[in-house]
Amino acid sequence: MASRYNIAPSQELPVVINDDGGRAKVATMRWGLVPFWDKSEKPKIAPINAWSEDAFAKPMFRQSIQKRRALIPADGFYVEAPPGDRKQPFDISLKDGRPFFFAGIYEEATGIRPATYLLFTTRPNSLMAEIHQ
Repeated sequence: MASRYNIAPSQELPVVINDDGGRAKVATMRWGLVPFWDKSEKPKIAPINAWSEDAFAKPMFRQSIQKRRALIPADGFYVEAPPGDRKQPFDISLKDGRPFFFAGIYEEATGIRPATYLLFTTRPNSLMAEIHQ
């Protein structure tokens, strides 16, 4: 797959999941999790991320956390930090530029939409806390 920049919600991207035999495989999924119980053609909700600290308590994510976990590859991400009244984007990556994975969950494709996923976020560490909450 070619390099892509500024990935946006609703785009289809590669995600690592387990196949039926428990082996890792890459699947293409849309970013924005549509809950398994939403059977509509135009879902009202499709979150792109969730706080890992809260996700286990939310019924919307419970089944996916138990059965459909995913790894989302990345080599960086953007956050907007408010230095005063203007927001400024920051490109965050590892020092050596290596790729990494976000933890996530997914929902299977249906007859009316592709498989979807979200990624988990967490509270900032000491480095991130300086620019983003």
